[in-house]
Parts: sequence; structure tokens; C-alpha cells
Amino acid sequence: MNKVLRYPIEITDKQILRTAPGPIVHIGIDQSHTPCIWILATIDSQPTDVERVIFMCRTGDPIPARDRKHVGSLIMQTVWHLFEVE
Repeated sequence: MNKVLRYPIEITDKQILRTAPGPIVHIGIDQSHTPCIWILATIDSQPTDVERVIFMCRTGDPIPARDRKHVGSLIMQTVWHLFEVE
């Protein structure tokens, strides 16, 4: 059985998040207008089992390195593209 967990993110070039293991299934704004990622996790996983390094860049900006996996885009006044270190 699975569950979906929400984690707030900052609008910054690089951040380290402690999350449950599992794929990022959504990037967006929650009800309080906070940018977040949503993770699909197993029901028995802990909310801080995994350390993730997330990079963000705007449309047209250079992407910092090649070992980044695009996980989604966040549309605000600026479009931010989120990449996770693989």
C-alpha cells in the first residue's frame, strides 16, 4: 500500500530535503500558497528516510550539471524547473 506525502520547498538554486523514498509525483503550490513536492511513498516508509538534493533553474538558465534528472516544473510568476541529483 502507498501514501502521498507533501514536502515544502524553497525557491532557491539548491536545497537538500529529507523525504520518504519514492518518486516525486507532483510539484505545485499547496492551499497556503507554499511551493511543495509530493512523493509517492510506501505506507511503512518514514517521512525523512532519504536525503534528496534538488536544483532549480528558470527557463533559459543553464542547468548546473549532467547528473540531474528533471522531475518537473513549477509555474509561478517565473517558471522554475526542478532537477534531482541521480
